[in-house]
Amino acid sequence: MNNTRDENAKNAIAENADDIRAERRVRRKRVLKGLGLGLGGFAILAFTASSVLLFGVFRVQNYQNLSPAKLAADLSESVFDVNGRPLSGGGEKFAALSDLPPHVPAAFISAEDKKFYKHKGVDLKRIAGAAVRNLKSGGRKEGGSTISQQLIKNTHLTNDKTLNRKLEEVKLTLQLEKYYEKSQILEYYLNIVYFGSGFYGIRAAALGYFDKEPKDLTLSETALLAGLLPSPERFSPHTDVNAALARRSLVLRHMLKDGVITADDYTAAAAEPLAVAPLRGEISAGNDYLDAALDEAAELTNLSPADLARAGYKIYTYADPVLQGNLRAAFAEPAYRAARADGSPCDRLALAIDAASGGVSAFYGESKSNLRRLKRQPGSAIKPVLVYAPALETGVVSPNSVILDEPTTFDGGYAPENYKKRYAGRITVKRALAESANIPAVKLFEYAGIDACLAAARRCGLTFDERDRTPAAALGGLTYGVTPLQLANSYLPFARRGKFIKASFIRRILNAEGETVYRHNTMSGYAFSPKTARQMSEILEYAARRGTARKLAVYPGRVAAKTGTVADPVNNELNSDAWCVSYTDRQVLGVWYGAGDGSALKSNVSGGTFPTALSLEILMADG
Repeated sequence: MNNTRDENAKNAIAENADDIRAERRVRRKRVLKGLGLGLGGFAILAFTASSVLLFGVFRVQNYQNLSPAKLAADLSESVFDVNGRPLSGGGEKFAALSDLPPHVPAAFISAEDKKFYKHKGVDLKRIAGAAVRNLKSGGRKEGGSTISQQLIKNTHLTNDKTLNRKLEEVKLTLQLEKYYEKSQILEYYLNIVYFGSGFYGIRAAALGYFDKEPKDLTLSETALLAGLLPSPERFSPHTDVNAALARRSLVLRHMLKDGVITADDYTAAAAEPLAVAPLRGEISAGNDYLDAALDEAAELTNLSPADLARAGYKIYTYADPVLQGNLRAAFAEPAYRAARADGSPCDRLALAIDAASGGVSAFYGESKSNLRRLKRQPGSAIKPVLVYAPALETGVVSPNSVILDEPTTFDGGYAPENYKKRYAGRITVKRALAESANIPAVKLFEYAGIDACLAAARRCGLTFDERDRTPAAALGGLTYGVTPLQLANSYLPFARRGKFIKASFIRRILNAEGETVYRHNTMSGYAFSPKTARQMSEILEYAARRGTARKLAVYPGRVAAKTGTVADPVNNELNSDAWCVSYTDRQVLGVWYGAGDGSALKSNVSGGTFPTALSLEILMADG
């Protein structure tokens, strides 16, 4: 009897288990169907997870351990000026969590990690959800990292997208959660995360974007900062106001949904006008130079700027804080602010290169673009390097040789014109360059030989495309253009008796062990003979007194210069770029004004106007 009862119970249990398993299979199929996965996809995910676990068992013991020193590192203080001081300006940057209003940590938790106080560092459900969404979208669209994981990535690891690195991240995150309170983790995170424009940490961001201490941030301002994190440059209010406001609203909605703010709080914050401090204000004086130096360091080491700082590298630059301040002050003067044809501010840049070392001593500008990498047409500013110096070097002409300036059609039907179709007839080489006559420049380009001219300009650091072997190159008509740094650097041989040094922001780079991994090569070679360099300086000094750069004539010392103006491709009555490159015995100064995105400069902006006037202001301030 008992045996029968036991047998019936077993059968019932088995049937019930079968029903349960069948129901689970149905639910699983529904879930997978809803996620766009089949059983094969589920098997792949299961196999991958088990493989990761097995692989991790053998590898995790070899990974680094948590470093308290790295958690407290200040990423903004890994770059130093010429005096060995932090380029960011130094000073207290750490913001204690206890000093912040409650809505500051709340905003970052709502935006970045809603379960921050509930998980143990790694949110497996969040990772799985992100993985499924990425799989459905056909690519890696989002991550599943918690604030704890982000802190580890920002302080201990590189950005390598490898399984090895991910496992190391998990190990370190678990250690972090074991030894530190949540409040400590959040505090470290807020003080090390990158907000764009060279601002590392909540205090630098509050000062840089709003000119206030983090304890004084409003709910609206905090939401905007929290919204920057996924892509600081893309969502920057200085780059795209609408994108920044959209991100601010998104963070506020998250906070409302999470119950950390009221509906009234949300309404008031969402309606608050955007009052962002000028990006080029006092607090951010070194940001252009800082960004450019990190950009160069990344190229030199094949590491990202963030990876360099995380790994403890020290980057020593040529930045001169006094000269950098002079550039900043000049840019602030209303007299040197120019506009596009539509009335909006144009882009601007000024940079200085030390003639002795080839170091970039100052770099300051206003643009949404990466000013170090920006390539623009140089116009007539390229003539000294590409045309006149090679022509003098090869002996084709001397400064006082006479050349005919008249309408001319060159091979291939190329028929350039002088500015306003003015032609001087018989003119000296010296005067032709000073007045930026186009016809003599193209003639000399062909007389000296296009290949010889291109080779000489390459010795001065300029780069060309094969398609630049045309007469139009003599007037700055290049396939890809040049960067402002390249153009200014190409004048260095004229200030150095013919010797060229490739300009650099960085003097040297040390790794975490104090070993030198890069040192700027200041060894120089001749691009031109000392005689050619002397002749070019005489011609360009004349251009600064009597030519297109004559606004510099009041400078009390010796100065040589050449301007360049590029006509807008749509409306030839307007310009797209305006340049002035000048130099003294001590430095080369490059100034550029430009318009992009289908716009043009106002008709009063040419190389001889705003760029030359700004150059004079900087030179006078520098003494």
